[in-house]
Amino acid sequence: MRRRILLTGMRIIMRAKRRAATFVILFTFISGLMLFSLNFVHDARTTTLLVDSKGVILVPKGSLFLPYDERLVSDLKNTAGVERVIPIWFVNLSEVPELGINVILIAVDPENKWCYKISEGFDLTPASLVEGNYISREGEILLSSKNVLKISEGANVTLGVLSVLSIANRRFRVVGIFSETKVPEGGANWVVMHENDVVRICEKYGLHRYVFGYVVIVSGWLFNEWENVESVGKVLENKEELRNFTVKYRRVEDNYRIFSPMIVLFAFSTFGCLIIGSIFSYLDLRLRKRSLAILRSIGWSTADLRLLVLSELLLVVLLGFFSGLFALAIYRLFTAQVYIPLSAETVLISLIILLVSTQVPGGYLYQRSITKVKPVDALRLVER
Repeated sequence: MRRRILLTGMRIIMRAKRRAATFVILFTFISGLMLFSLNFVHDARTTTLLVDSKGVILVPKGSLFLPYDERLVSDLKNTAGVERVIPIWFVNLSEVPELGINVILIAVDPENKWCYKISEGFDLTPASLVEGNYISREGEILLSSKNVLKISEGANVTLGVLSVLSIANRRFRVVGIFSETKVPEGGANWVVMHENDVVRICEKYGLHRYVFGYVVIVSGWLFNEWENVESVGKVLENKEELRNFTVKYRRVEDNYRIFSPMIVLFAFSTFGCLIIGSIFSYLDLRLRKRSLAILRSIGWSTADLRLLVLSELLLVVLLGFFSGLFALAIYRLFTAQVYIPLSAETVLISLIILLVSTQVPGGYLYQRSITKVKPVDALRLVER
């Protein structure tokens, strides 16, 4: 019975083509705004803008790199408000003469892939890729788009995705190419490799470890995390053991300036859902009061009538939401926002907010206008 009522309500609203189309367009627009803003506020903060919004960056002064300091990493992890510390470290294979290669191996942990950024000119996050995918397991590597492999005197070759490269008697598969503009001097002899692979090579040949810098990710969420970034940054600036590092972080007001427009846009889209849902329900009840009163008089329960009315709204909302999702996907293909992953969590949260903000006022308006009217009185009211 419930299923039949749902299908009946959906068929009814599809017959009102002009009204249905108008509200589908409105919900498409408002859903697109909600998805777009929440994608930026929620997903970008944990991906492309993770280091910018939650990170404190330590960069060596006066040189490109310094020796890796395990004790410093431990001290940073014990600092109040710090969630994790990611050292951006590497080894230089030219230290092993018998290998006969001049290659820098940069270690990355795929679980922290969005943390390998210390400036606009040094970015080894997935957003730096121009081809292929990021490292997901051992045995995979990334190369610069400027990579050149010398195969003989006067003969060079550039490797691409799916190429196989032998390093230190081990074979690695190229899964991605990062932009030469994202690293110092193009990174022609740089190889980005899974951290475990670099550790094995390092231990095998007794290589020294060096760091380009350290990325400190603070704890907290949104407004709280911005305050933590500034407080942790100030603490690290005053540490004596960090005198050889420049401490970089965003001020609270900088994060407010970047994220506030999207937060306002999200609030606007949520409020817009309430308004549009209320208008739809009001018009639907006003235009169909007679038919609803007749159904009430022939024995339909208030629950059945409520389900009938809300099913009409549900169909329009769902069509608008998925149209908005599709429109956002098309928009992302033509803009840089494609680098911000659209998580299933963001889609689900947006859908829940949309459904709640439309179904609740719709149910309330129905309760006020129909359920308190007796069947005979309802018909008499319609006749007037």
